[in-house]
Amino acid sequence: MKTKKELVAAYARTDEDKPQLAALLDKSDAAQTRGVPSCSKFLSPEMQAVACRMLDYIKAPYSLFGGIGGAERAVVCFLPEWADDSWLMGEDSPLAGIKAAFRTERELTHRDILGSLMGLGLQREAVGDILVQDGCCYFVLLREVAPFVLQNMTSAGRVSLSLEQVALSELPAREVRFETRRDSVMSMRLDGVVAAAFNLSRDSAAELIKNGKVSLDHAECLKGDKTVQSGSIISVRGLGKVQVEETGTTSRRGRMGIEVKRFV
Repeated sequence: MKTKKELVAAYARTDEDKPQLAALLDKSDAAQTRGVPSCSKFLSPEMQAVACRMLDYIKAPYSLFGGIGGAERAVVCFLPEWADDSWLMGEDSPLAGIKAAFRTERELTHRDILGSLMGLGLQREAVGDILVQDGCCYFVLLREVAPFVLQNMTSAGRVSLSLEQVALSELPAREVRFETRRDSVMSMRLDGVVAAAFNLSRDSAAELIKNGKVSLDHAECLKGDKTVQSGSIISVRGLGKVQVEETGTTSRRGRMGIEVKRFV
């Protein structure tokens, strides 16, 4: 078994990842040896993928939890034997749900809410998903910062807010919107799929991959010949994110049918 230092070095993408991965290993050990639940701060989908690969390698039990259905940002939770996932939704949950109401004739965006939270001095890793609706906004925080936000966040984007803490069970699920179209590829090679999904030439797709601008299932991929599995998520910096599904159809020229869901 690799040492902690070796594990961190093996899975970290950059030096910035190393403290987060080392902290995850410490929290996992604490949960199992001291019987105390322990959770990370919020991680991006990309960092979640890195963390999961490392934790799966050492067979450490963990849960990803974002407080809402379909959460994009999540914390990694390590629970001792006496606790299960239902503990995460209870009163002792490491996360807190906030509802911010505002006048229905005013408009707010995700950026407005996040900007206001950052303006209070919070770090991005203290804030989970933000869901903006007509007249109200829901967002998830680390429980430890919730009292400070409730006391000090009074507006966003020059719009007055009325905040209250709500149970996580009252938060709406994250709505995922996408546009769907069908295309075909010679094979499920990454460069060919990227070209089809983003309407690029094969050479342009290969160049993007070579320059580290393409992620496959939230992990940077520099191999154009990497096989894309049905259901995989592909992100291209500056162009967006898609999910690719095989349709099971083949053209007379032998091209494979794919369905591309582009997130909007």
